Amino acid sequence: MHYLSLKMWWPLLLVALNAVVILATKQQRTKSVTTLIDAQWEATPVVLEVAEFLADENPDYLWSFVDSVSHLEPPLVETSPDKARYERVLAAVSGVLTSTQLSVLKLALSLHIYSPKVEMYAQMARERGVLCPVAVDLAGRLTCDLTELKSLLTQTPTSQPRAGVKLYELDHHYPGSENASTVAVLYGELGTPELALFHELLKIHAAAGTVDYVLRHHVKVLAGILCGDHSYRLFIGTSGDTVWGSFIQTLQGTSRDTVWGSFLQTLQGTSGDIVLFKVLAGILCGDHSYRLFKVLAGILCGDHSYRLYKVLAEILCGDHSYTSGDTVWGSFLQTLQGTSGDICERPQRKVRLSGYGVELQIKSTEYKAQDDTQVKGEESSDSSDQDDDEQEVQGFNFNRLGSLYPDLKEDLEVFRQHLLDSSSDMAPLKVWQVQELSLQAAERIMSAPREEALKLMTTIAQNFPLQAKSLVRTPVSEALKKEVKLNQDMFSSSLNLQPTDTALFINGMFFDLDVVDMISLLDVVRQELRVLEGLYKIGISESRMSSILALDFSGGSSSNQEYAIDIRDSAVMWVNDIEHDKQYRRWSDSLMELLRPTFPGMLRSIRRNLYHLVIIADPAKLEARPLLKLAESFYVHTAPLRLGLVFAVNPDETVSGLEDPGVAMLNAFNYASEQKDAYSGLAFITDVYAAVKEDRDITVEDVRTQLKSKYPQGNVEEILGEDSEYNTGRKLAKDFLERSGFRRHPQVLLNGVPLSDKSLTSDEFEEAVLTEIMSQTPTFQKAVYKGEFSDSDDSLDFIMNQANVMPRLNDRVLNQDNQHYLDMSGALPTNTKTDNFPSLSTRDKTAMLVGHMRYFSTRRQHGDNSHPVILTHWIVGDMDSSEGRHLLHHALEQMSSSSSCVSLAAVPVKSYSSSCLSLAAVPVKSYSSSCVSLAAVPVKSSSSSCVSLAAVPVKSYSSSCVCPQLSSGSVRVGLLVNPLHNSSSRLLNQLVLAALETLPPNQASHYISTILASDTLSQAIGSGEKDPQDVIVQGVDLSNLTLVWQQFKSDFTTLNTHQTYSRTVLNLSPGARAVVTNGRVLGPLDAGERFTTDDFSLLERFNMNNYGDKLLAVLKKQGDDDDVVTSDILMQTVALLVSRTQSRSRFEIPFKGEEYSVVNLPPRNPSEPILDLVAVVDPVSRGAQKVGPILSVLQEVLNCNIRLFLNCVEKHSDMPLKSFYRFVVEPELQFVGEGHHSPGPVARFTNMPESTLFTQNMHVPENWLVESVRSLYDLDNIRLEDVDSGFTSRTSIETGISYFNFAHGHILCSPYVGCPPDASKPSGRLGTGQVPQRSNSSARLLLLVLLKLTRCVASLAVDDVACSILPLRRPPADLVQETRPAGSSVRVESRDPTVRSSRIT
Repeated sequence: MHYLSLKMWWPLLLVALNAVVILATKQQRTKSVTTLIDAQWEATPVVLEVAEFLADENPDYLWSFVDSVSHLEPPLVETSPDKARYERVLAAVSGVLTSTQLSVLKLALSLHIYSPKVEMYAQMARERGVLCPVAVDLAGRLTCDLTELKSLLTQTPTSQPRAGVKLYELDHHYPGSENASTVAVLYGELGTPELALFHELLKIHAAAGTVDYVLRHHVKVLAGILCGDHSYRLFIGTSGDTVWGSFIQTLQGTSRDTVWGSFLQTLQGTSGDIVLFKVLAGILCGDHSYRLFKVLAGILCGDHSYRLYKVLAEILCGDHSYTSGDTVWGSFLQTLQGTSGDICERPQRKVRLSGYGVELQIKSTEYKAQDDTQVKGEESSDSSDQDDDEQEVQGFNFNRLGSLYPDLKEDLEVFRQHLLDSSSDMAPLKVWQVQELSLQAAERIMSAPREEALKLMTTIAQNFPLQAKSLVRTPVSEALKKEVKLNQDMFSSSLNLQPTDTALFINGMFFDLDVVDMISLLDVVRQELRVLEGLYKIGISESRMSSILALDFSGGSSSNQEYAIDIRDSAVMWVNDIEHDKQYRRWSDSLMELLRPTFPGMLRSIRRNLYHLVIIADPAKLEARPLLKLAESFYVHTAPLRLGLVFAVNPDETVSGLEDPGVAMLNAFNYASEQKDAYSGLAFITDVYAAVKEDRDITVEDVRTQLKSKYPQGNVEEILGEDSEYNTGRKLAKDFLERSGFRRHPQVLLNGVPLSDKSLTSDEFEEAVLTEIMSQTPTFQKAVYKGEFSDSDDSLDFIMNQANVMPRLNDRVLNQDNQHYLDMSGALPTNTKTDNFPSLSTRDKTAMLVGHMRYFSTRRQHGDNSHPVILTHWIVGDMDSSEGRHLLHHALEQMSSSSSCVSLAAVPVKSYSSSCLSLAAVPVKSYSSSCVSLAAVPVKSSSSSCVSLAAVPVKSYSSSCVCPQLSSGSVRVGLLVNPLHNSSSRLLNQLVLAALETLPPNQASHYISTILASDTLSQAIGSGEKDPQDVIVQGVDLSNLTLVWQQFKSDFTTLNTHQTYSRTVLNLSPGARAVVTNGRVLGPLDAGERFTTDDFSLLERFNMNNYGDKLLAVLKKQGDDDDVVTSDILMQTVALLVSRTQSRSRFEIPFKGEEYSVVNLPPRNPSEPILDLVAVVDPVSRGAQKVGPILSVLQEVLNCNIRLFLNCVEKHSDMPLKSFYRFVVEPELQFVGEGHHSPGPVARFTNMPESTLFTQNMHVPENWLVESVRSLYDLDNIRLEDVDSGFTSRTSIETGISYFNFAHGHILCSPYVGCPPDASKPSGRLGTGQVPQRSNSSARLLLLVLLKLTRCVASLAVDDVACSILPLRRPPADLVQETRPAGSSVRVESRDPTVRSSRIT
């Protein structure tokens, strides 16, 4: 009976005991450790941080947001509390951002990523002298008055140069206004009514093209003195300002004091620039040197006997809370408060930072020596004792309770587990107990509900010393162990991941969490989201999206490929021939010598012309001297180099060697070569250099003197004269330079590969040549090993037939630095009327143009998507200009050149001298110099005539002759007309557009090519002298062309649309030329610059190598049959993927199973773009402490698919974790109370063991320098039992300051925004101790920046900046360079005198 009653009351007893334990536990949890990090600048308005976020996403988003905020009623600045203002800002931005982007924005605002940039703009404004709420710097003149600005805009000439205002790459330009000559910089805060008025005015002028409108944020501080900050110079405003005007009117209406009257007269006499003197704090309360205001200063800050102003003095210099019944001050105060709602506009609180980790490491306080034999012998007894100890938890003997109440065994186990979890005691564990802690943690995680798995792993990892004892008795299934082992083998073999490693993969990109921080991860996530959502909008299916996304379209692999030019040209004068010259006869001629092992860096002596060094230079120029001298040194020392020279001298045949020193050197070289050999000519040139001691160019007299000395028998006048027989090679050199595409010289080619310009010096040239030889040698070795290159092959032909050899090397095509890509990810606007085109955003303009563009191609009809075209060229130009016509003609010629070139490989060699080649079926093309030139052969006569090959060297036909401009057939060409304003006729432009509209693509291409091929015919049609119907082209029906042409002649809508797009989106001036290939803008082309058929061929080959072939492979492999991919989709896809910056490889994650050891968290919305996140982590490792909260935040913010592979260690010999950890991050800003901003996120450790000794470590991003500024206890030795209650340690970040001294060109830049690319070279470098001195020039700029992982130290590679980290609290005059690395020890100042100063990491 007693047993039954006890059994009945037992559940109630358990509940009561549980409540007592919980209550006792809560009473013991009063002690905690709290850590936070504040920046050293005040909080910045959320609206400005949002604006910077949008500017990073898309400049159009920024300006759309500015318009939206400017039109808010009531103004945003008058909205309170903070939460209401925050919600209004998000509502204003929701129209341009997707739901996922909006969530990312909230996370970015929580991390305050853009707060340093906003503060940077504010400091720029203060250094410029902007101290009124809104100001405009117009061509160097600063004004705060809207009326005055209107006057200045009408008076300022639009043709004046862009002077007076310093612009930076990070400035925000109003779309389409960048080309304006007059710059207007608006300083102000978004959301204020003042800025809205100025913005509307400047926007009108920017749209008209009269000013370049630039927006810079200026955080409004209405009255620094009223807010207690006397360090800021305070300009109250101008006469047009309503606040200042009301103040003056109020004072004028009440005061009759003569002193004050003089004061008012002075203010009113300053013609609109009414400034309340230089520094109100200094003049009124400090500096009394100004005679007129001495009395006023005495009234306000000293003598208060004057009536009326006593109250004002109290408020300005003392009591800020004064509310006076005085009508004068009351009116003034009401006016101030009526404009902003608060006298102090900027919150007086520091920015609370997040995105870092805090660790409490358990300190070892004792060391014991144990005998291993005794430990082994006592193992059984220790185990039994430990079992007994574990049965008693917080006074409850669960072994006894279990024997008394066997039917409540499960409830007792739950109660025991709860007591263990809530306990803050750390019981020591035996070795055998810690062996499977990792697997036991994994088992606990996998047994939890899927939505709680991440949270549970984070709890276990971050509180592992307390959680370990509850994990000991967790049984581990064999299936989990087996799956973990199999997956680990896959990770180790394919990803080189060990069981203790932690890896995070975002869409296949690997990130090491020991190095990467939350801010850099967010940057990557934003970039991936742009691409994913862009592909989603374009129409790429889910089946293809993952494969396309995994492609590396950045050109990373191709950029390492060295492109070469064909050097088989008669313009190259070879100095030696290794295969035939006597000095090399002892060398082996077998290519197998390439496979013989040699010492590293040793050149192989093989009697084959494997390495051809060609120098293109004017030998009379100073910069050519070290190149030619070292070339002679290579010859003298018998280096395995074949030397060739191309003298880039004056091509004008009327200029003789008696007038031009370059021509004189060429003639002398030819003369010396004829007298003996080519080396004698090179030796003569170096002798001229040796005779000239000064560092200067060679003169004609120097050449004459050396000729008389070396060749006294020669007639100098005949050698150098106008009719000299040695004046050869100038025309050939000119043709070679034009064909090569080189814009400047000297140039040096090794097997056709150009060496970098910086290596063409006496110090770098030899090393550069040897390095290039070493890099090309493996190519020969592989070819010999595979049998692709044998002794019977001609070496030069083999080299020039490689895939990297181009017909022409154009720097515009091959240079991938500072490339500009169009944003083609937009959708066609619903309202497609061209009348609204100028008002559309840049993205919508591009989308509209893509939807309406017509193309030339080899297709028979428009919209043929059976075989989509990969390459799309937009030719931008004016057909009324010869340069524009030639550009389009070359593009069409290259596109149509799909016919095969003449192959001479099958023609018997013996028939060359006795027969000729029939050209009946061969189209006329202009081939490179290595092929047979057929340009002069008429097409019609080719059936009855032939080209004589008797004079052509037989070796020229040893291999097939390939047309360098041969097109792959996967090209289409569109025209974007950019006419001149003063063009007298647009007939030809309209004719081309009409042909595209009416004719099939192949016929339009044939017809327009025929017209453009003749300048005479083009000009006749453009002037109206000839009718387009008169141009007869076989197979082209012109019946509808005339009608459409007449419509284009009367309707300029299409032309105006093209012109608007060229100016506002491409930033081209009227009549400028450019080439847009799959969104990549090449241009504007310089006046007189040629972009030939070979350039288009190079462009096609370059693009196909970079992404065309990869994309074709994916399209053939992936996708459904009914999934149509059009040419427009391919163009938009390439533009989107190539424009992204990608420096990381992407990996497939191999695994054997995911049932027992993998946590799968599906996306919230499968129909939207999905980000793939994969984490490989040991659940009881340091990586798990960090990856858990990061994945939890990303899951809350993003629509992502998460796979968590538990990479457990099979056996531990010690505790895997001996620390507690907190990662500080919030998914969005938090608000408290009535909607005010919360103080910010902190790292808080609760329920910690009180007897354990801890040391605190800070895990901050790599470029943060932090120092503890307030802590009542030693952070190296934290023992909570010695603390009365919980304590807080406040840490501050050492602020990076960018300092610019424009007068002397000194720069000190920060880790956040880096340094402007146009900055002058500094005088000091990082770590040298050479710090630029600050000058007294007023053109200074202090940039307060931080929080970005991109460090300006990387910029030192290009030698354009120097970097320094400077604490903000120091005065600017005390600039001291510090080079303390992140993670080093810093001093911690404690306010408790009994606690010594400590150090944190």
